[in-house]
Amino acid sequence: MARGNERFSPALLRAYRATAYRIYAHDMVFTARVNEPASFLEGSFFARKTRSWAILTAWNPHSQLRARQENLRAQQALLYVLRRMGFAAKGRIFPGENFSDGGAWPPEATVFIRNLCREKARELARAFGQNAFLWARRGGKSQLIFAHPSLGGRGRCAYNAKR
Repeated sequence: MARGNERFSPALLRAYRATAYRIYAHDMVFTARVNEPASFLEGSFFARKTRSWAILTAWNPHSQLRARQENLRAQQALLYVLRRMGFAAKGRIFPGENFSDGGAWPPEATVFIRNLCREKARELARAFGQNAFLWARRGGKSQLIFAHPSLGGRGRCAYNAKR
């Protein structure tokens, strides 16, 4: 699978696009998809103070299937890092799962993070061996962002977990 400077195969890109990114919050289920408006934000509790959001996972690094226990440990490590960054406040992070259309790929645990800038999300995705992640600005479409700079550019940002 894609690593470093390699390009993603068309099949892998289709798989990312054919995935439902589900978010579980307050007894509700919201679904995001690549290149679709994040309409679940409008009129919901998410709309308050949400400037941007990301959906990240630590499961199956480099799109290589791993044992469930290994994936669970990696996801706990990602959650630990997010807590250390200050994102543990109520309403800042929510659990989720990625489901491929047709079940071509097993479900993966994810986390929805409010107000995490794209570059910080990219750093986290790279640190946990991910090829890509979902990110959007308020009012925009969900974007598939490549974790490696050679695949998707790079830049700088500041994040503020307390906002």
